[in-house]
Amino acid sequence: MHSLLLVGLLRALTLPDSTPSRCDGKTVSTVVIRRSARTMMDKARAPAWSRAILQPLLLGTPTRESAIRPFLQLKDGGPCTEQRRAESERLLRLQPYLADATVQVVDEADGRVRVEIETIDDLRPILGLGLKGARPTIAEFGNNNVDGSGQLVSARWRDGRAFRDGFGVRYTDYHLFNRPNIASVVLDRLPLGSFIAASLARPFYTDLQNGAGFMGYLRDDGYVGFVRPSGDPLSLEIVRERADLGIAFHLHTKGSAQLLLGALASFDKRTTAAKPVIITDSGFVQTPDKSLVDRYTTTEATRVGLVTGVRYLRFAKAVGFDALEGVQDIGRGVQLATVFGQTLGGSFKGPFITTDLYVGVGGTESFLGLRSQVEARKGTTGWTGIVGSGRLAWYSKPSKRQTRLWSLEYVGASKADAPFQLTVDDPQTGIRGYVGSRLAGSQRLILRAERRWVMPGISTYFGWGVAGFADAAQMFKGDAPFGANGTRGTVGVSLLAAVPRESRSLARLDFGLPFIPDKSAKDFAIRFTYSIIGRSFWREPADITRARLGAASSDIFSWP
Repeated sequence: MHSLLLVGLLRALTLPDSTPSRCDGKTVSTVVIRRSARTMMDKARAPAWSRAILQPLLLGTPTRESAIRPFLQLKDGGPCTEQRRAESERLLRLQPYLADATVQVVDEADGRVRVEIETIDDLRPILGLGLKGARPTIAEFGNNNVDGSGQLVSARWRDGRAFRDGFGVRYTDYHLFNRPNIASVVLDRLPLGSFIAASLARPFYTDLQNGAGFMGYLRDDGYVGFVRPSGDPLSLEIVRERADLGIAFHLHTKGSAQLLLGALASFDKRTTAAKPVIITDSGFVQTPDKSLVDRYTTTEATRVGLVTGVRYLRFAKAVGFDALEGVQDIGRGVQLATVFGQTLGGSFKGPFITTDLYVGVGGTESFLGLRSQVEARKGTTGWTGIVGSGRLAWYSKPSKRQTRLWSLEYVGASKADAPFQLTVDDPQTGIRGYVGSRLAGSQRLILRAERRWVMPGISTYFGWGVAGFADAAQMFKGDAPFGANGTRGTVGVSLLAAVPRESRSLARLDFGLPFIPDKSAKDFAIRFTYSIIGRSFWREPADITRARLGAASSDIFSWP
């Protein structure tokens, strides 16, 4: 009942689609794919001084048809509808190796239509380098679109210092068996421990498909760190093994709302060391601190659940929301996925529930979005293992070259079964400007405000901009080890860059100045990040994902 009311409300608030149909009732004669030419440097248009920098980043074989056709909803001899045209375009833009795609319909003399597809390739090199002083500590090299095949391959090295050096490889095929199936393998020998993950997924991309599924295996053998108010961080060795299998079927309906029904089974085992250690550049150091001794026990659980989904989404193509000048498809409407299940065996038995909700309202000039992920299990003492995260964000475009963004992000856990601690200075998702802060807890709330200006770039090859930002964070002690309540705040400026200009990959250099004192943090901080953005409204931080049950439905569904 609540889902239907929400769908009705959003139907009233969401802007209707106004794109006229040009092909309804007609037959597709042929599908023509024009491969991108944007991966090659045009010496006549790019300044000489920029070619040495841009050419290695942009050269490469244009994306092949084999990496494009699996996502098309229009086929030779098949029906042509505006929905199929728009969904083909959107699914191509979802792929990380494409920056943009257009699908056009051209009338032919015999009453049929010709479909013409043009794509723009995104930045493909994967390059990473970490330094400590002048000494390299991390190096990564790979390609996000090897030989235009739509496959990712990368390798990483990590300096082990007192321990062994780390080596890892990563491979992803986004269209296995010439279908929209994602196959992924990660093999990583860490300086301490190892990480192995393999998965095969058919996400629920579009209302036009009949079902979706996911199967995966993960083994994570490593250490979880805990920041203390004073002294070096403590670390606990933890070995986690997890396996998941889920499937959902699309129950076709006459209305706009789509219903899905399926099942999910998972196995999860965590083994945690009884005593912590201190990890230094010279090796392990024993600690007299007893705070974490025997705090966590080995847990094992087998779970089965009923997967349900409600989806009422329409999409609009926005420019410069999360990316600098790149496009992204914003979902307007609602999507709700839930798992109601039972723990059959292991360390604890009882029911569990997970929910994943997305809501989007507005258009390409002003847009408000929300995504929230919550889970919990019921034990003999009530609800425990409560883990949640979410983001509420408002985007607005005062002009073509300006973007304003307000966002509120929450992550937290209560009575978690796994070793867990949130920090305020997380390098990816924490507050900027507080490198070295010792403030930690079990729940974190961050308010971000940013205004970006896009500057004139270099032809189609290089885009850049500047931004002013302010961050405010509230940490809540909760039941995490060494937790404390505290508030932190930062103001700063950023330099932004994208190659090519249409890319949804964004490099940014943030200069943050804290305005709330923290004796453990530096007075001024510089942070460089490079990320693929604009494909997902909210990506949950890794430190909160580790505390989850491992029975989520998010791997089955595709999320805006």
